[in-house]
Amino acid sequence: MKNLYVALKDILIRQKSNIDISSIFESIFREERNFAIESLTSNKYYRNFQFGYLNGLYINGDERISSDLMAFVWGITKEDFIKDLIIKRYKEKILDERSASMERFKKNLDHNMFDYISLSYIVRSNNKLENISFDSMKSYICEDYQILKDIFHQSGRILTDDELFHFEIVNMMYKDFCSYMVPAFDDPRINFLEEYYKSKGIDLNDDMQYNKYGLISTGSRFEIKPSTQSKLYDKTLDTHILIKGVENSIVLFIKELKDIGAIVDVAFRVDSHYVADKIPNNSIIMEELEFGKIFSLSDLGSPEISKLYSPDNYDNLWVVISEGEITFEEICSNFEVHDDCIVTQGLHLQYSKIGGKYIINHLDHEYFFYTIDEFSVREKNPHQKGEARTRYKTFKIDNSSLPFFLDDGTCVLFFFLNRLFRNQTLLKEYFSKVV
Repeated sequence: MKNLYVALKDILIRQKSNIDISSIFESIFREERNFAIESLTSNKYYRNFQFGYLNGLYINGDERISSDLMAFVWGITKEDFIKDLIIKRYKEKILDERSASMERFKKNLDHNMFDYISLSYIVRSNNKLENISFDSMKSYICEDYQILKDIFHQSGRILTDDELFHFEIVNMMYKDFCSYMVPAFDDPRINFLEEYYKSKGIDLNDDMQYNKYGLISTGSRFEIKPSTQSKLYDKTLDTHILIKGVENSIVLFIKELKDIGAIVDVAFRVDSHYVADKIPNNSIIMEELEFGKIFSLSDLGSPEISKLYSPDNYDNLWVVISEGEITFEEICSNFEVHDDCIVTQGLHLQYSKIGGKYIINHLDHEYFFYTIDEFSVREKNPHQKGEARTRYKTFKIDNSSLPFFLDDGTCVLFFFLNRLFRNQTLLKEYFSKVV
């Protein structure tokens, strides 16, 4: 659906409302950023904020929420068409939660662990979606937020079901506002990263990778710091920047390959939100990974276009091999939609043959964006490109001599794909066929 914040903001503009929800949300958005940075750089304890920044403000009696925003929501929820908007947004929230629970459940099942907690979330999500209405949604929200009611009760205040319900609508609006400010595949509306470096007299656009792709190059200035929240360490300014959109195990793998000289140049997309002086690397350092032999590749030079199709969930894996290049693209049935574009992801590499061995010289991961018409052609034709918007890269490796197989038997290509793509079954099927 249309972003709930944007939809309601448009209504306010048409109604010439005196409530400026944009300004209220932006002030909270900036405060939350500063709060997060202060939490990272100090050992302070902030009472009532362990459940989220907006929840903390509400518990502490912030009038912007308890008066302005709650009053606004109270008024608009009398309109049937707004009720329909809110129900639709709530459905999407439940679907997202169910999808995340299913993914956790399947991942644990692959490791022979039966995840009862995730299963219970899946069942509860199905029950919520079965016969959803405005009244049933209110009932579900009040059940889910019982802990918030208990906190209010402990402080001598009574939180009614209506107040709790309207606060959750404010919460959904604020989350959509944050998505609006920091969209998934777009430049943020406030680029704190560029602001920070400009204040230090540094123009990030001098980095060719940043100027062209929005990626930060590692090297003399930035050092890779793998952890449970992987970062780049700015050695000059003595601060850390979060790596964005790249799984921690991939960051660690890339660093290990860079340390042995197999990778020369690598650049990552970083978080442009939480940037400040002296941000520490205060997450758990990851241990070295152990990788076993998985699959082997042969006949790389022979042009080939193959498509694997999974009848269970209608996922597709396209593999295009040409002289010197391989492109993998995953097209899922439950594809992501962003800004009216259908989103797929791909891994592209360039390779050469040196001394009888195949070497990867370039590798990058990116997202593709298709119009509906482009996508309908793409499902049948591997040469159809997604041109609805510029491709979005998460990392890029260049000028390297990366073997397809490491000395311990690790298949480098499979390692990346297995952690990036969602359908591991199709990947394993493909790699088993090209042994």
